[in-house]
Amino acid sequence: MSRINYFLAMASIAAGIIIAVLFASASPGAHQAQPQKPVPNEQISADAQQGAPLSADTGERLSSSPATGREGNRPQQIGRDSGIAETDPGEAVRRSHPADDHTASETARQMTESRPAPQPFSSAHESLMEEKDAPGGEADRPAVPPRKEPKIAYLTFDDGPSGSTPKILDILRRYNVKATFFVIGNTTEEGKAMYKKIVEEGHALGNHTFSHNYGKIYSSVEAFRADLQKLDDLLYETVGIRPDIIRFPGGSNIHLSRRSGGRTMMKNITREMANRGFQYFDWNVSSTDAAAPVQDLEAIVTSVAANSRNKDRIIVLMHDNTRKTTTVEALPRVIDKLRADGYSFDVLTKNSFTFQFLKP
Repeated sequence: MSRINYFLAMASIAAGIIIAVLFASASPGAHQAQPQKPVPNEQISADAQQGAPLSADTGERLSSSPATGREGNRPQQIGRDSGIAETDPGEAVRRSHPADDHTASETARQMTESRPAPQPFSSAHESLMEEKDAPGGEADRPAVPPRKEPKIAYLTFDDGPSGSTPKILDILRRYNVKATFFVIGNTTEEGKAMYKKIVEEGHALGNHTFSHNYGKIYSSVEAFRADLQKLDDLLYETVGIRPDIIRFPGGSNIHLSRRSGGRTMMKNITREMANRGFQYFDWNVSSTDAAAPVQDLEAIVTSVAANSRNKDRIIVLMHDNTRKTTTVEALPRVIDKLRADGYSFDVLTKNSFTFQFLKP
């Protein structure tokens, strides 16, 4: 029992000592913080002052003290109100390495000087707008209209030569206009003279078949080819030309061909002619002079004017026939009207603009 009493006595003494220590620690003034002695400004290194970076906000040199540096006796503040940016690169160096104040300050100064001044987006945008709106800029430049193709009229005369051919040639010469004559066979001396005159005056010859007989030429592909060849030989013998442009009598979609050769005859003929290297031309402006034996003069002029509206390329159908006197009479007015509408005149060639009712 004496041993047990001994241990109890010792435990009581130890507990008392612990309580006394704890009470002493909690007492006010037991560990009062000693006031820090102010650091005189004179003790700051002159080299450190000269090497300290300038503040981006105030223009004053920043302290080169350690991270716990002071301004007088006040703890140095880091943040928005202190004049030192929170992300200042020199300050970050000084916090990590208090002993290398001068090196950190020099690094911060170099980084600050090498950093370009920010350019506001609005300034660049305003500069571009000023250039655009300045005299001679985009705003003052007139809009360039889309380039338009020149307007060309191809005057064509079918079924000659005839008694009207010399009169037509005289009008074309007087107005300095070239045209295309889709001629048929005429073995008379007058006819051959007209072939030559057409070529001599700079007009084009086209093959319109020798006979112009619908029942004959549209009975078969071979019949059409033979009739075309007959005129081809006559023109070559007379003027030394074998035309490579043709016009089908009645047009490429003529329904009368069905009476002689069936529904597919024109399709077969156009394909055969294309394979033989010919180019064929229909028309997109009719003078309507074939609508009557002698068409009204005003109707011819009005029809050409109306049908040519809003077209840059026109192939005008007229006829060279002795009886069609009003076609000759209307021709000067037709030329004047087309010129006033901005058309120039040209002859058809194999590579010219074409208009076809039926494609091969």
